Amino acid sequence: MSTVKIETVELKINSGETAYITGIYTSSTECLVGYVHFPSGEPRQLSWDILGRARDLDSSFNLSPQSRETEEFDELKQTALHLVLPRIKNQLNFA
Repeated sequence: MSTVKIETVELKINSGETAYITGIYTSSTECLVGYVHFPSGEPRQLSWDILGRARDLDSSFNLSPQSRETEEFDELKQTALHLVLPRIKNQLNFA
């Protein structure tokens, strides 16, 4: 499947860095894709699920509670739910 590119959405992760969400991957439960640019090096590509949990990483990479409570995140979540495949919605319990 494909990644639908979106206008970059900036949200904070638990460690305090900024996450840049740049697309929605339509065939994965970790449907939010983007990167975090750490001061010490290159940007790190990441993906998050619809609840803001980073894939295969510790909780410091999860989207912060303050970011998840924003209108911007709600809109991003609704857009992702609209674009993902029906089987992904079922896996996410949003069918």
